[in-house]
Amino acid sequence: MSTFASLIPADAVTPSPRALAVVMLDRAGVDPDAVKAGVTVIACSNSVVEDVTRAIDHFALGGEGDDISAWSAPAAEPKFFLLSGKVDDDQWKRSLALGKPVIVVATASQLPTDSDIHATRRYTVTSDLTDSVIASVVKLVTGDEVDCSGLAVRLSAKTILSAIRPGDAGQAAVDRMRAIVQRMIADAAKKQAERDAAEADQEREFAAIAVTPDAAKAVVTKLSDLSGYGEAKTWGLQLAADLADYRAGRLDWQDVDRGILLTGAPGTGKTYFARALAAECDVPLIPMAYSDLEGGSTYVVKEIKKKFDAARKKTPCIVFIDEIDSFGSRGNNSNNESYWAAIINALLSELDGATPRDGIVAIGATNNPGRVDRALLRAGRLGDRIVEIPMPGVSEIGGVIRHHITGLPLDSGALVEAAMACRGQSPAAIAQLCRYARRAARKDGRQVTARDVQNAAWDALPPRDDAVDRTVSIHEAAHAVAAVVLGLDLKSAQMDDPPHCAIGFSTVAATRDYIEAHVVMTLAARRADAMIGDGVTAAADSDLAAATAMARNLVARWGMGASVYAYGDTEAALDREVKNDVRDILETMDLRAAKLVDSNRDDILRVAEALRRRRYLDLDEVLAAMAPPTTKLS
Repeated sequence: MSTFASLIPADAVTPSPRALAVVMLDRAGVDPDAVKAGVTVIACSNSVVEDVTRAIDHFALGGEGDDISAWSAPAAEPKFFLLSGKVDDDQWKRSLALGKPVIVVATASQLPTDSDIHATRRYTVTSDLTDSVIASVVKLVTGDEVDCSGLAVRLSAKTILSAIRPGDAGQAAVDRMRAIVQRMIADAAKKQAERDAAEADQEREFAAIAVTPDAAKAVVTKLSDLSGYGEAKTWGLQLAADLADYRAGRLDWQDVDRGILLTGAPGTGKTYFARALAAECDVPLIPMAYSDLEGGSTYVVKEIKKKFDAARKKTPCIVFIDEIDSFGSRGNNSNNESYWAAIINALLSELDGATPRDGIVAIGATNNPGRVDRALLRAGRLGDRIVEIPMPGVSEIGGVIRHHITGLPLDSGALVEAAMACRGQSPAAIAQLCRYARRAARKDGRQVTARDVQNAAWDALPPRDDAVDRTVSIHEAAHAVAAVVLGLDLKSAQMDDPPHCAIGFSTVAATRDYIEAHVVMTLAARRADAMIGDGVTAAADSDLAAATAMARNLVARWGMGASVYAYGDTEAALDREVKNDVRDILETMDLRAAKLVDSNRDDILRVAEALRRRRYLDLDEVLAAMAPPTTKLS
């Protein structure tokens, strides 16, 4: 068995990327003679597909390998078919049928699905860098044997290959790499010293949450220094670690998350999250929003391509697509379908098309995830993770207040009271309350206090009418208690701006029982209005609409009714069987709601009273307000 390295002439000038491919082929045991017969399948990381392909063609095949897509005339028939990257299924089958030796070089996910059946031999070429691999590459390029100890764990593949140049002595390449390592160590020490100094001066009674700063404070904090953000922060910190390994050559791009979709109410800090994440990863952030691109579809398509072309020149980097629901959703645009389809197709092409986006992480942000085109949410695009950014809790709100009112002279108890008054508000709304507080203090010629923030939060509430307050509190309390009793995902209940209960709903694993429970919870508030309050009001129309929509989807969209046929909206509205099914479901669930309200009347009244006092209750506070025994929750 021969090796690829033995095929390189002694006087040949071999560039370092080609030399690395040769070393990896030999380490994987690829026989350059064997690939000239039968079918050879080689799986490798996307970053080295091109160099491995060129090495095989140049050294093993003598430059006579040809892509079948470029072959057409019998007179030009090649001796070998060399297929690289994403292999077209027709080309794969055609090359096999012609009976020529076939070599396929691609990532594992891009190999033909039946390659294991047809393969005469199969290899896996790993791209892990070790000190011995670097030394072997140096020897192939310069002819010198050198000591490369300690370099693999410090440097990325690109940095290493750029330091090894034909015509140089081997030791010169090693010295160059060690000088880069020393500079990296010095830079890291300097940054750590700066962070340590900043932390020593920072009061950490409350960690600042990520809110969009005003112009006077336009400094982006790293994600690791922020509180809040929940699952999104966990994902972001893992991404930062993965990108560091990717840059150091310890992780292939195929093992890095490609994207995420951030959802959440307006003002929860989705844009600032992207900025803090880019700071944490130490990579460029390239923002893009439909409002910045708005124009004819041809113009928007060109601008999307420009953004991603710019990103490819700055890898690794993060592309942040704000207002992604504004880019449209195919199939829901009436007469403008062609306009939006062209734009969505352009986004899909950049996210997962023929042009690679290695080194580019895409983050989408939306307040309306249901309006995002479903194709954008598939794995490898933005569907690697879909995460909701929650409203801040009390400690995070305290951080927002301290972020906007520096040097606040108050004890933690006063700050907690102010934070409690701001619950249910987004970070952006809390920032506005802090501006009101500073204004009130300036007007009185004194320093701002936590009480100013608390008063600003109370002043921002709508005027209270006792009768309306009672009606609203009973209505929202019924939603909350029903959610607890039915085992649904209750997050909070609030009286103001606007009154509502935040309850999670997911169609991923939604059974009929789960959907019916949500319908009961939705109708329970209307039943409580009639049975405990002063009667049903017109304000319950949104509950009726939501319950009807869930029941109609259960029958006509999700196939959980009498028919498994999926109806369109127009069909569902006209079909008599669908109407009858929906009516039966709603009437049955309304009776269940009435029994639930009757059985939990005292709990609803207690939660309603707590709501009137505090205006906002989280799940724990709802549970605390409900009277024992709590066996009904099991």
